[in-house]
Order: sequence, then structure tokens, then C-alpha cells
Amino acid sequence: PFTFTALRDGILDLLKVDNNKKQEYFPIATFILLSIVTLLALIMKDVGFVLSISGALFSCALMFIIPGIMEISNIKKREESRRNTFGIVVNYGLIGIGVVMAALGVIVNILK
Repeated sequence: PFTFTALRDGILDLLKVDNNKKQEYFPIATFILLSIVTLLALIMKDVGFVLSISGALFSCALMFIIPGIMEISNIKKREESRRNTFGIVVNYGLIGIGVVMAALGVIVNILK
């Protein structure tokens, strides 16, 4: 339920639905998204493949990419970007490592 609610809310946010109208669109969005998920479940034969791909992507995002983005944002908000260029470079490196690791994880799962 939590992940589906986050998916629905995220889709409505991406579509830039006004907060006052979100409640009107919840039943429609729920029906459409559940229909898509159900159709995918009927079509796909190997759910383990999907789980391994999503695990590779989301774990690298949580461990490397998101913390790097957050720290760069914090450095810029504190207006330390001129004094802390080393910290920014290190965090961009962390993001790069996360992207490479995610790509390797996806490639290994596809080739398996």
C-alpha cells in the first residue's frame, strides 16, 4: 500500500495536478495504475528479473546517488560552495560511482 500510494502521488505530481483536485483524481489514477500493474503481472513470466533490476537500480540510488545529491544541495544552501569545492567534487564522484554501479548491476542481471 505504501509504495502504491507513493507511485500514485508521484504520478499526479509529475502531471502537475493541483492539490485541490488531487482527491478527485485519486479513484481514476488508482484504477488506471492498478490495471497497468495487473496487466504487467499477467504478461510477465519472470518477476525475479524485474526485482533484480529494480534492486540494482534502487539500492545504488539509495547508497550512492541520493546522498551525494543531498550533500551537494546542503553545501550550496549553506553558501559554502566556493570554500568547499573538494566536498562538491567528492560528492559528484560518489554520484558517478553510483551510476556506474547501477549500470553494472543492470548489465549483470540482463546477461545472467
